[in-house]
Amino acid sequence: MGNLSTHFPAPTSSNVLEIISYNTDGRTVNLNGTDYTAGTTAVHAGSTSDYDVSGSPIVYTPPSDTKAVIYEIDITATYIDSTGIGHFWLDIDGTEVTRSRRTLRGTTWQQVLSFRFAIQVGVSTENLALGQVGTWTSDKTLKLRSREYSSSYESSTNDLTWWDGAAANPRIAYSNLKITALK
Repeated sequence: MGNLSTHFPAPTSSNVLEIISYNTDGRTVNLNGTDYTAGTTAVHAGSTSDYDVSGSPIVYTPPSDTKAVIYEIDITATYIDSTGIGHFWLDIDGTEVTRSRRTLRGTTWQQVLSFRFAIQVGVSTENLALGQVGTWTSDKTLKLRSREYSSSYESSTNDLTWWDGAAANPRIAYSNLKITALK
């Protein structure tokens, strides 16, 4: 019968160039000599105006042979009115990535939104709205943006609201941000 490594040998290489992962609590993480300082999560009552989800921005330059950058963040979202509708999308250097749009709607929800989007790197024609970057040799700001549908369908982010049979105190639900560069 043999052992597992006979049938499933360990890979000899990986396409992962680097991974940055941290909780959004203001900490500083050092990777290969570069410091990344996490934003600090705060409760944000929704708004009908677009806003940055606190803790979500990262200023990043991938390694030189990167072909894809995966942006991931887990945030807690909840309704305020009897029915909440929240919209979420990735923003690259001030440009909305339209292919990353997500909507949560519900009458009694408080849930973790696991937001994930893969950015193509090294394409011949850059189109940030599609999540395609040409040459990426300097810092770009990646962040999650949000807004509520209307003042009749309010939602909020990073709001724990309830915990252990009562109203949460403190109410902040910290996020985890992860960046993966692939070759």
